Amino acid sequence: MDAVHFTSAKTGTGSDVWTTPRWLYDLLNREFGPFTLDAAADAHNTLCDKFYDGSPGKDGLAEPWNYGVWCNPPYSRGLQGKFIAK
Repeated sequence: MDAVHFTSAKTGTGSDVWTTPRWLYDLLNREFGPFTLDAAADAHNTLCDKFYDGSPGKDGLAEPWNYGVWCNPPYSRGLQGKFIAK
């Protein structure tokens, strides 16, 4: 499946607030986890207890990732490449 299925481009809403489907997260968490940090989330769509939402001191691109990290990056403003590189 290509990434366009998870982007705001599909609906044209311009929103980056998309949660990974729970079944997909659970499958990947069993295979590659446990994930303990959601590196690009907010309080309403995080899949982990700890998350970085871009606020000061909680920027997923600036803060360290020292443990199991889940990341469904925002696809606007070219940020996905920066998250993938990290």
